[in-house]
Amino acid sequence: MLDNNVYGRLPHAPRVKVLAEMFARAGWRARASSWTEYEIEHEWVCIELVEPSSDECVFNGSLIHPA
Repeated sequence: MLDNNVYGRLPHAPRVKVLAEMFARAGWRARASSWTEYEIEHEWVCIELVEPSSDECVFNGSLIHPA
């Protein structure tokens, strides 16, 4: 398990479900991790998208450094 090393906020963002679908269309893996949160992953990153309000997204996750 990696520690979180990236955090951010996206004000006026689309709903997290829409964001996850956008990443999935771009080739990322995306899945619902709860009723209101989505996890998106790629080879080098794993990020949790959280929706504290209907027009904001916060995220946290881990960037993986290549060996």
